[in-house]
Amino acid sequence: MAGYVYCLTNEAIPKLVKIGKTARDPLVRASEISAATGVPTPFEVAWARKVPDMDKAESALHKALADHRLTRRREFFRCSPAEALARSKKLPSFAAKAPVRSRRNFDVPMGFAMTTTTLGVFGAAVAFDLDASTIATATAGLGLALTVIFQSVPIFRAFRG
Repeated sequence: MAGYVYCLTNEAIPKLVKIGKTARDPLVRASEISAATGVPTPFEVAWARKVPDMDKAESALHKALADHRLTRRREFFRCSPAEALARSKKLPSFAAKAPVRSRRNFDVPMGFAMTTTTLGVFGAAVAFDLDASTIATATAGLGLALTVIFQSVPIFRAFRG
């Protein structure tokens, strides 16, 4: 799954970096980790890289930094963020670009619905001989309603899933 591999630093834990992964914004993840009561100061994102397979990329970087790993069961390493970044750049799992969707999956239906509605309003205007201000008001109102409906799709999905 596409996501980010990130490198965090913490001034209370000098000379150590935390290498992890997240499908969300790395800044959000850093703030979540920093919220723990056992962490004296907040973590800061030293760098983050978007990768096509975050599990594979994180695992590869952990292996590449194995000689710097603090303990086997933790994601902390005795190295600088620059060294971790340099090693990541040598790994094939970091070389591939993460897939980028050029449009959201609801943009096409929204565009189609707005185009169809606009044509319908103008068709009705011709058929019923409506004046220009009525046409403009109807088109703007329908366009606004469709925009609100289709832009609400991600919000509804967030509540469902």
